[in-house]
Amino acid sequence: QSNPQQSDFHWGNSQMIYYKNTEGRELRGVLIFPADYNPVKKYPMIVNVYEELHGRIHKYVNPSLLNSTGFNHTAASLEGYFLFLPDVIAEYGNPGAAITDCIKAAIGKVIEMNVIDPKRIGLIGHSFGGYESSYLITQTDLFAAAVSGNGISDLGTMFLSVSRSSGKPDMWRFEKENWMLGKTLMEDPKLYQINSAVYNADKVKTPLLLWVGQEDRQVDMRQSIEYYLALRRLGKKTIMLQYPEEDHVLFNKQNQIDLSRRIIQWFNYYLKDDFSADWIKKGTE
Repeated sequence: QSNPQQSDFHWGNSQMIYYKNTEGRELRGVLIFPADYNPVKKYPMIVNVYEELHGRIHKYVNPSLLNSTGFNHTAASLEGYFLFLPDVIAEYGNPGAAITDCIKAAIGKVIEMNVIDPKRIGLIGHSFGGYESSYLITQTDLFAAAVSGNGISDLGTMFLSVSRSSGKPDMWRFEKENWMLGKTLMEDPKLYQINSAVYNADKVKTPLLLWVGQEDRQVDMRQSIEYYLALRRLGKKTIMLQYPEEDHVLFNKQNQIDLSRRIIQWFNYYLKDDFSADWIKKGTE
């Protein structure tokens, strides 16, 4: 009601989706409908991953190209996409497999609704979501395109790094916090490899767009460079965008606009067969 001009435009609606992983844990996700939704059509869908996202069911997002991580749910809805924000729960000692399990269960529930084209599903994540996005495409072929921002691809090298933000070792991230691996790299190096995207790069079939801030003080940009080089060496379709003088998120407005446009062009290219963006064709040759 505080935005009366909104009534002049198409606007999507959101719905809570309920599902369970294979362990029987009850999870939820937010499904945002395309702004011009027509029930007789099948739409492409973009899945946005992080951790628990169902709390965004009533979050108002103003459509804009000024996005610090290059993605705007409302803008994508206006472009004719379903948006899905599922809960993703890592399991102690087995994070990669648990994340994959949650995502498969979540997407399977939406496919049952018969509103999306299951061959036109995209994936996007930033930070820990960037890790998830990078890793998930090594475990499943569900996705026709993916985007990973400032993610970690090699848990071993990150375990032995020092944060430019805090000046402290990054080890704390992995034993208990986000990854909950339960062991150090020295105790179980294989565990770190199994849960790292870079060591599973040969399994990737999904075109991947990577982006980083070159001055990221939270996740070293070399994590994305490692993955990019591994995928390129394997002949996979991937492009990496580097934004000078940017940190873990983008603050420069021109860079925000550039990234927002490129991300939607990436999804349009692979989910809508819109091949008008020459930089994608040239960059993935």
